[in-house]
Amino acid sequence: MKRAPRWPLVALVLGAACESPPSRAPAEPPPPPRAISEWREDPASSAEPPDVVGERPVALAAHADASRIAPAAARDVAFDSDEPMLVRRYVYRVRLAIPSALGAALELATPSAELYVDTSRERARARFVGASWPLDAGAEVRLRGDSRGAYLFDGEGGRPLLPGELGAWFEGGPRRPGPGLSVRRDPTRPTDEAGALVCAFLAEWFGEDRGSVLRRCDDHAPIAFRVGLWRAERTADLLVELPRRALRADELAPPPPIERTTSRALFEPSALARIAPRPPRAEEEPEATSPLAPSEGLDFVNEGSTRVIVTVEGVPIGWVGPHASGSFRGLRPGRFEVGALRPMGSIALRPRLVSVPTRTVLRAPRERASR
Repeated sequence: MKRAPRWPLVALVLGAACESPPSRAPAEPPPPPRAISEWREDPASSAEPPDVVGERPVALAAHADASRIAPAAARDVAFDSDEPMLVRRYVYRVRLAIPSALGAALELATPSAELYVDTSRERARARFVGASWPLDAGAEVRLRGDSRGAYLFDGEGGRPLLPGELGAWFEGGPRRPGPGLSVRRDPTRPTDEAGALVCAFLAEWFGEDRGSVLRRCDDHAPIAFRVGLWRAERTADLLVELPRRALRADELAPPPPIERTTSRALFEPSALARIAPRPPRAEEEPEATSPLAPSEGLDFVNEGSTRVIVTVEGVPIGWVGPHASGSFRGLRPGRFEVGALRPMGSIALRPRLVSVPTRTVLRAPRERASR
């Protein structure tokens, strides 16, 4: 029997860059007034769910040591060897579908987002590859077929997660209700023993029972799926040979260090300049000037409890973590509709009209009752 070729394990981590804007020429007219806007999270989707999954609070430490690696619930001795084994590698190209409630999106070439899943019948590893994910690029999730939950590596280090915690990690805080999980089965493959753990990973990611998702997948790796607003299509299905330890599901043999990120712009300033501001209206007064507002572009301050994806005129321009801020340079001076949604798809801020340059603050929902 001919041995399958060896394939290197590849993880592409693409960083999004933000260039400093060129200085203004003296002949240009003075910039418009700098404004500051403060909003609270959308009341239709800001109900605080319980922070407890199972019997333990959701572990999302904000200031954990980046080098800290906690032990897994059990040492994965069954996969502690260099014995070669055949592994199925699935690659999915993923895009974010912005709801129409946040505006009609301009067609911009967004950075890539991919999901790599290496899986056998018993173990699986999923890696979030690319700059469009609202999390630490290169984060890795390890799963076992004989137990629920997962082991996670990200910018905070490594730690085990109970069932349901992976979705809270993806949100960056407590889960909110949002669009559901759907899968499209592959009708061309009669058997796919390795593909069942792809569906188990989707169940952990969405916070749904593994058995329910496996029945919908018919124990096959889907050729397409949707988790919240994230839509994925399979672009590669490879058979590779790896040592057994490459699929171990505990804390040993961690991936290369992953950079911790609290915000990211998805476009170069030159690309954001393509978003046209709305025509001015004579009856509208400019917003009040604030010394905290930037001289150019949009500063977005997120005081909420989860990550949010910031949109301008329906275009996802970047994301900001909880209790963090992000700077988005390149927007032309003028009026724009700015909104935000959480990573799983629920709307955090319905579109509001602002005058750029501006500083926008998204308040936490619990402050609504006291103000």
